Amino acid sequence: MYSTLVVVSALLAVASAGLLASPLAGAPLLPKVQVAPAQVSVVKQPITVQQPELRYREVPVPVRAVAYAAPAVSYAAPAVAYAAPAVSYAAPAVAYATHAVAPAISYAAAAPIVKVH
Repeated sequence: MYSTLVVVSALLAVASAGLLASPLAGAPLLPKVQVAPAQVSVVKQPITVQQPELRYREVPVPVRAVAYAAPAVSYAAPAVAYAAPAVSYAAPAVAYATHAVAPAISYAAAAPIVKVH
């Protein structure tokens, strides 16, 4: 493990010293070349479309006359007999008794309220 660490650190030291650098590595970089967009002149030729125009016309269509008579329809109501069921309702006999209820607390004998500031 230490041997790989030593080898990697030695390679980094040599690379930083420039011993492994190629002779072109120290050459100055050239400026970026500016290229103008291509100038193109577009000439559009006139286009003439030659297509027949649709013309709609009325054409007589033979129609055969047919006599039609609707059949007479009569509907008879079905014979339904309905008898309402006999329902009788008697109100239950309920008697309510009223009782006089006296309050269990007498407020007259209560102590007076004293406000203290």
